[in-house]
Amino acid sequence: MSDASGEYNNVGVRLPAGLVVLILGLALAFGVPGAVFAATRDPSKTATPTGEPTPVGTTGTATSSPPVSAAPTTSGASTIVVKAPLNGAEVSGIEGVVISGTAQNLGDNTIWILDYGFDGTGSRVFYRDNTDPLSVVGGNWTFTDRPIGNGSRDIGQIFKISIVEASPACARVLKNATPGQDGAVIIPVLPDGCKQVDQREVKKTRM
Repeated sequence: MSDASGEYNNVGVRLPAGLVVLILGLALAFGVPGAVFAATRDPSKTATPTGEPTPVGTTGTATSSPPVSAAPTTSGASTIVVKAPLNGAEVSGIEGVVISGTAQNLGDNTIWILDYGFDGTGSRVFYRDNTDPLSVVGGNWTFTDRPIGNGSRDIGQIFKISIVEASPACARVLKNATPGQDGAVIIPVLPDGCKQVDQREVKKTRM
């Protein structure tokens, strides 16, 4: 409600007309520019963060990756590695020598140990040492080859030990070979399906 001499405010207090004009002028001078400034600011640069900052180069919550381990070899060519004895090892004829190593991916093939020496006629032959294929447990195998040689008569001699991978057919030939009168099982030549994968030399230095 108003008249020519003044204005009423919202609580019914009469204000002089000059004061009303002054108030309107101040509002125009200061209120409008401030409102325009507030409306034109870039809100993306004044927004309040709502959570923890994301590290540079990542998005979301960072988590550590589980360790990656290499898968064990389960396929491929068969591999037999001989770790002992070393070439030139000195051994006892009675105690013999321990032959050991590792094997992978044999499938149906097996490992056999044969001594490579001379027979009674001076011919080079193989002497079968194990009567059954060697057991491979956890990729490892071992065999004790004894006795070595013939008593005291061959002390100082070098003995050759052949490590052989045998197919099932070759393994049957080795297993079914007949011992001679002295009990030794002689294999004149390696049967088909047998492959010498290594040969070690040891020196007999004592009984």
